[in-house]
Amino acid sequence: MMLSSLQLEALAAVCDAGSFEQAAARLRVTPSALSQRISGLERHLGRALVRRSRPVTPTTDGDTVLRLARQTTLLQAECLDALARSDGAGAPGLIRVSVAVNADTLGTWFSEVVADVAAEGALLLDLRVEDETRTADLLRAGDVMAAVSVDPHPIQGCSATPLGVMPYVPVISPDLLARLGLGSARADDLPSIPMLRFGPDDDLQYELLRRAGHPDADPPAHHVPSNADFLASALCGLGWGAIPLPQVRRPLADGSLVRIAGADDIDVPLFWHRWRIDSPTLARLTTLVTEAARVHLRPPPPE
Repeated sequence: MMLSSLQLEALAAVCDAGSFEQAAARLRVTPSALSQRISGLERHLGRALVRRSRPVTPTTDGDTVLRLARQTTLLQAECLDALARSDGAGAPGLIRVSVAVNADTLGTWFSEVVADVAAEGALLLDLRVEDETRTADLLRAGDVMAAVSVDPHPIQGCSATPLGVMPYVPVISPDLLARLGLGSARADDLPSIPMLRFGPDDDLQYELLRRAGHPDADPPAHHVPSNADFLASALCGLGWGAIPLPQVRRPLADGSLVRIAGADDIDVPLFWHRWRIDSPTLARLTTLVTEAARVHLRPPPPE
């Protein structure tokens, strides 16, 4: 059963745009023609692929076909680029790659990957920032080609490679301790001290409390959904939090942050998920990611 590239292109366009009108404008066809392409694909496969709502969203079956559509687009771009190179037809083209990463990864070691991509000048990065527990969902839905995730299990049609462990250090500002009249930073005091959370999906601080023997503690929480501002908020004494080790090495050294006694570091294993297709672009990106992780993360635990 062969699928039409025009129909696959239409599916990707409408899922990206969220409406038939905007997708049709991008493809320079009428909304009616676009709708006919998708309806034809649905008849061909015998199943609904999109929910005709506002915005338009893919069904579960649509996610599967959408991943094929995006893979086809990548492979076509690589093919055209290879042909242009063989003809010596000017500068090589830029190939777009979509990757899901969590904010802490992007704000620390993944910046080296970004710098390498910039130096090579061969890729256009489309970075999607999501909590590390949910980045794999974007890959599963076909929204991205690769993802940094805490999920060790390969997604269907993808591979999963251990990258290493990111240590999160429980820290607090001496200024906050002084305002609270506390002479030291102890885990037993944390249930009554305001804490920092990246957002509603950030469970690291609660995990730290559970490990410190306070499973039911629920301190007042400030939500700071920015990697850099999370650190800045800890430094100014807004609350305590678990922060990636690369970010707190200097504050710990100069005393602007202190470790919380009785609260252990939380090690978060990270994995690189990518489409399992023969793509030189994804292979090169995988090399850049694994090399950067080898330098900046702790080695993954033995299997």
